[in-house]
Amino acid sequence: MGESIIATAEYDELLDSIKRTLAAGQLRAARAVNNVLVETYWQIGRDIVVRRREQGRGAKVRAPVRGPADGTSRDARPVGP
Repeated sequence: MGESIIATAEYDELLDSIKRTLAAGQLRAARAVNNVLVETYWQIGRDIVVRRREQGRGAKVRAPVRGPADGTSRDARPVGP
């Protein structure tokens, strides 16, 4: 039969290594998500600037005035998973 895993210095070292690897992966994932969000917000800002320039100085880029009861938050919700 196989050897059982017991709490030894070797096991503790392996466990610490696994924890560090997981923490590093989580940090890389969080940074990647943050980078994508920043890029998305920049793109939204660029789109707004372009539309304002196309519509002329002082133009406001706005949707018709709507409140929560008529679907504004639903309109802004992302599509997909």
